[in-house]
Amino acid sequence: MKTFIVTGVSRGLGQAFYRLLLPLPVRLILIGKVLPADPPELTQAEVIFVKKDLADLSQPIDVASWIHKDAREIVFINNAGTIDPLVAIGSIADAEIIEATAVNFVSPAMISNQLAHLCKHNGIKLRILNISSGAAARAIAGWGMYCSTKAAMKMFYECLASENDKVTVRHIDPGVMDTAMQEKIRDCKEDVFAFGEQFMRFKRENLLRSPDAVAKDILIGEDLL
Repeated sequence: MKTFIVTGVSRGLGQAFYRLLLPLPVRLILIGKVLPADPPELTQAEVIFVKKDLADLSQPIDVASWIHKDAREIVFINNAGTIDPLVAIGSIADAEIIEATAVNFVSPAMISNQLAHLCKHNGIKLRILNISSGAAARAIAGWGMYCSTKAAMKMFYECLASENDKVTVRHIDPGVMDTAMQEKIRDCKEDVFAFGEQFMRFKRENLLRSPDAVAKDILIGEDLL
């Protein structure tokens, strides 16, 4: 039985992954602050919910306790992320730097580090789908923490894949979606983020894709659905 680990399942793209995977005969390990409500009626998956705030580094992570001894393939969907703080560098509070780094880099790096060890020593295939962003490759004013942590996560995974032949990594840019993150971007002050009008136009002209459609395309494209 294939094992899926998905972060950020309480809303948006993570919730969409959860809903699409539930009808499949898989082990589904969901990581989030709260479990998504109203699961689909058709459920075949064996579900484990790990209540974990990725911003809280004092909470222990014990990946081995999540994985069944007969696991032969694990798919880790590194989806959770925060775009906060949306302010210029020089105006970021220390606590905001710590929280953004914890969510976007440190916690997923810790999970991936433990998964790499577990898979290498137990002959388990590990596939990582890193939900990335175009911001990982270009500087955007006002998005300093998001751009830098997304870039750091991408490089971390490139290093992991180069070291471990049991690991394959795919970086996936899901594009613009109709999510809470998009709402924050549209509300960002113009003097901080110069492209606010462009993102408001995406909403006005119905150019934002639904998380369900994006998640389905990703899973089909990866031959997982």
